[in-house]
Amino acid sequence: MRQGRMTPGRARAIATISIGLALAGGACRGDGLIDLSETFDAEIVTPDTTMLVNEVGVFRAVATYTFGLGAPTQISWGISDTSKAFLVVRPDLTATVSPIDTGEVRVVAVINGAFTDSVTLTIVRAGFVRWRQNVAGAVTLNPAIGADSNIRAVHGTTLSTRTPSGELLQTTESCNGRLGPSVSIDNDAYVTGANCTRRHTADGVGVWAHQSGGLGLAVARDSGAVVLAGDTVIRLSKLGAVVWSDTLGGSARTAPVVHSNGDIYVAWSAGANADSVSQIAGDGTVNWTVGVPGVPDYASPAIVGGSVVFSHPGGLFAVDATGAITWERVFAADNAAATDSAPTSSPVLDGAGTIFVLTSDALYSYSATGQIIWYADSLGYGTPTTGVGAPTLLSNGTVLVPCQSPTAPAVREVCNVEGEDGGLVWRSAFGSGTVEGVVVGREGTVIAMRTRAGGGGEIAGVWSRLRLEPLGWPTEGGSERRTRRK
Repeated sequence: MRQGRMTPGRARAIATISIGLALAGGACRGDGLIDLSETFDAEIVTPDTTMLVNEVGVFRAVATYTFGLGAPTQISWGISDTSKAFLVVRPDLTATVSPIDTGEVRVVAVINGAFTDSVTLTIVRAGFVRWRQNVAGAVTLNPAIGADSNIRAVHGTTLSTRTPSGELLQTTESCNGRLGPSVSIDNDAYVTGANCTRRHTADGVGVWAHQSGGLGLAVARDSGAVVLAGDTVIRLSKLGAVVWSDTLGGSARTAPVVHSNGDIYVAWSAGANADSVSQIAGDGTVNWTVGVPGVPDYASPAIVGGSVVFSHPGGLFAVDATGAITWERVFAADNAAATDSAPTSSPVLDGAGTIFVLTSDALYSYSATGQIIWYADSLGYGTPTTGVGAPTLLSNGTVLVPCQSPTAPAVREVCNVEGEDGGLVWRSAFGSGTVEGVVVGREGTVIAMRTRAGGGGEIAGVWSRLRLEPLGWPTEGGSERRTRRK
């Protein structure tokens, strides 16, 4: 059975059987018989009581005799509503349940004619809203998922932490971030805003604050932060000290990314037709700066192999480790309905280098060499308030994107589409408001950051069982923790 994170629905039942046996040399009753109490402890063993339609669940009844004559000789299974699930029974105390419709059913096990255990199974569809909570302040594009599986999100100047089931663990004052928090491997959360960068421990306690900020930051392997502060790149240590700083020739337009070898990539602009990308070594040395066709707008680059792929309003390009532009694409050349300056998300790449990028007009897929594979006009993001939420790659080859409603363009939902051709798998309708960005928790729940129709923010969980694609650059600007490094 696929792993899940729902609260297990185990219920234990004890059956006691009195057996009278004539044994020599025991404590006897008046009739010469000894009373022996034989108990078996039986339960249905299942890791999850919530399943998706068409998902297969395996339930095993376990009967343990503490004293007695042997294993149970009979077991029977029952299910309360056969219209919602099929039940297939095997003789080894196992039943396979295949849900075919939403609702609740009860799976029951009977051993040796005695009721032993039952479990209520809740059947849902992928894309159903699991939970939703209002939050104060404007939401950022994406939350971050820590190594502890908890969700960190920035809304207004608040950093909040929630469990995968939506339980609020803590809120704390932080910075007004644009691209959401980044979380280190030890679950420290880093948040940067216009004039502020803060580090928080796993339980939300502020460790230090720095009076510089930017569009976003990257968390390096040593858990130190690289921060963009306007026209300056600042390398902070884990303790908040400035390790080095480099002044750019213009204003940074995106969060940096850190390669596994320590090199840092940042895009910046000195004005019209003066766009550049710089590679900075881990010690702060600027290795090179090259002119490029455009720079991102709240969209972080993605690293795959020896290439770094940048998106910008209207197109994509890739540079290699030497700064050479290896290819360039313009969306309008591939899609006649595209606008020349369509706001664009961060690119995401799977393990083979296939690129997915979302614009206000459409969702696109390109090969690792920049060749168009497909595009879907029906999956555009719509008019953004800041940046465009990026696609998220899932382990079954599908892609999650925030997408416009087909009937109400002002409403933005969550769409799951096939990575091969962009075909719609499911659409999750929230009814009003807009989805700004999505990320997938470690156990598969989709977490959406939303702006409500009347204003204000919302965080919502959507049912899914699919995990992040482990080999790619799976979410906006980097890993699920927003570390923005390979």
